[in-house]
Amino acid sequence: MEFSGSAEIKKYEIHESVIKSKKRFNYDEVDKILISGEGQFSELLQSLNKLAQSLRKKRFSKGGIDFDTFEVKFKLEDGIPNQAVLKRSSQATILVEECMLAANQVVAGHLKVLTRKYQTSGTDKTNKKILPFIYRIHDEPEPKKLKEVLEFLKTLRPSISLKGNRSVDINNFLDRFKDLPERPVVHQMLLRSMAKAVYSKNNIGHYGLGFSDYTHFTSPIRRYPDLEVHRLLKEYCKDKVKLERFKFLESEMKIIAEHCSDRERIAVDAERASVKLAQTMLASNYLGKEFNGTISGVISFGLFVLLDEIFAEGLLHIRDLHDDFYYFDEHNYRLIGKRHKRSFTIGKRVRVKITHVNTDDRKIDLAFISDDVK
Repeated sequence: MEFSGSAEIKKYEIHESVIKSKKRFNYDEVDKILISGEGQFSELLQSLNKLAQSLRKKRFSKGGIDFDTFEVKFKLEDGIPNQAVLKRSSQATILVEECMLAANQVVAGHLKVLTRKYQTSGTDKTNKKILPFIYRIHDEPEPKKLKEVLEFLKTLRPSISLKGNRSVDINNFLDRFKDLPERPVVHQMLLRSMAKAVYSKNNIGHYGLGFSDYTHFTSPIRRYPDLEVHRLLKEYCKDKVKLERFKFLESEMKIIAEHCSDRERIAVDAERASVKLAQTMLASNYLGKEFNGTISGVISFGLFVLLDEIFAEGLLHIRDLHDDFYYFDEHNYRLIGKRHKRSFTIGKRVRVKITHVNTDDRKIDLAFISDDVK
């Protein structure tokens, strides 16, 4: 792929090829080189990083949503979690991410080129159809769900409102919370309101990335949809697809896309379960200890609090708020005391104590200490 100085694709080529690896880097090594400007392949990495930053800026300006996301990783001792570490994007991870997004986008767009070639050659019934393919698609958010989230966010900052529901509108909305304390809550709530990305034989574009054409191509050794995309590209670049083969591929892509989406959901659920288990195992080392935390959820019977330092979520039951009788204000997602009118809402900082941990059920129970958290 060849890019202009303004990060526009000038030309690209797609071939079966062999990669000759000159160096295996990890992210930390590349980050050090990008920061210091020194090290093996420094000049190449700096150039690539400059391109990646330009691609990222361009993507967000055209509608890609810049959600602030993070992962919780665990350090183990004898196979048992003893420390939680928050992993966020770095220059190195962004560099790889933007290059992969560019490759995936080009490959999905290339199918239009291949389709046009088929439509201008031969006389069979495949001429008017799009070649069967697997796309990675992301639909627009459901209006009702988005409206509910926005109504809640208005209670945090009434002066900030979302105008329109295009991805570029949401990105501009998020940008207005950039330096505000409510930023993590806003990102979390809006992210939950989004549709889930899936695999499909029908291309509707990718809302979150702001791409009209997108697929998964870059990881064929660990992700099956990518392997199938490689196989299709090879087949389409070599020979004219016969009618019977075309019909088979068309029905097969629907089955494969649905199967891969199902397996992805199962994998995500398994990952979440493993993280939750590790969090409760870690929390069991801190029974009776106090933590500062942020209210991450409000329900009729209590508060979910994300604890600082160990990044585990626990439940503060409404019955354990002893200073008043609290009721659930469903419309504003908060608990309110009847006598003193103290309220607990998403994003509020509190100090709590871990009182009970059940690793089998992956549950952490908390007791309220104070809402005077600095």
